[in-house]
Amino acid sequence: MTSERIVGASVPRKEGRDKVTGQARYVDDMTLPDMLYGATVRTQFPRGRIRTITFGPGIAWNEFVIAVTFLQNDSNITAIVKFYNLTGQYSTDWGEMLAAAVTIVLPVVLVFVFLQRRFIDGMTAGAVKS
Repeated sequence: MTSERIVGASVPRKEGRDKVTGQARYVDDMTLPDMLYGATVRTQFPRGRIRTITFGPGIAWNEFVIAVTFLQNDSNITAIVKFYNLTGQYSTDWGEMLAAAVTIVLPVVLVFVFLQRRFIDGMTAGAVKS
């Protein structure tokens, strides 16, 4: 038996400074190539069991939510997700958001303006008997 007392003694933490300064690395901060992401599904009742998960119109799980969830780095991010990331928690640069909105919408509007007659012809092609 040793005479050193360990239980109840104060032990200095080696990683304390890193945690306080925000430089500590956590498992959640790590990204690996071809890494998959998952979501935890919990029941609202204690000791409840989840039997089915329904993705339907009542649940807002569309392509935008999937893109925001899974596209994490700037090399494969879409324009809409980048636009969404322009909003900050405490402030938003509205000039930058307006410029991004015009940049995203303008090509679609120009294509429609130049091909408007073709769209109308295609929509009304089978509408009347000849």
